[in-house]
Amino acid sequence: MGGKLSRNKGARGEREVCNILRAAGYDVARANQSAGARCPDVDGVPGIWIEVKIGKRVNTRAAWRQACNDTDTREPVVVWRDDRQEWMVHCRLEAWIKWVAGL
Repeated sequence: MGGKLSRNKGARGEREVCNILRAAGYDVARANQSAGARCPDVDGVPGIWIEVKIGKRVNTRAAWRQACNDTDTREPVVVWRDDRQEWMVHCRLEAWIKWVAGL
């Protein structure tokens, strides 16, 4: 897929994730990535660095490496889906346990 089509698809995925998180009560927005600064794809969930990937076959390992390399002090999370599939979340088991215990 070409660069512009890929960017458009990525932006669409980020908007979808923002809408889902807003419906769950989070005040999130797509980050301003054109500023050149390192930032998550979706920002606003406290303590979480969200990387969003969407595609025919998402390379979750590469997305995970990117999130881990880019994050600041926040916990990296990859929200991803293959085309026409449901959204999935990739995170550390220890973080997931902590979040579930906090329910």
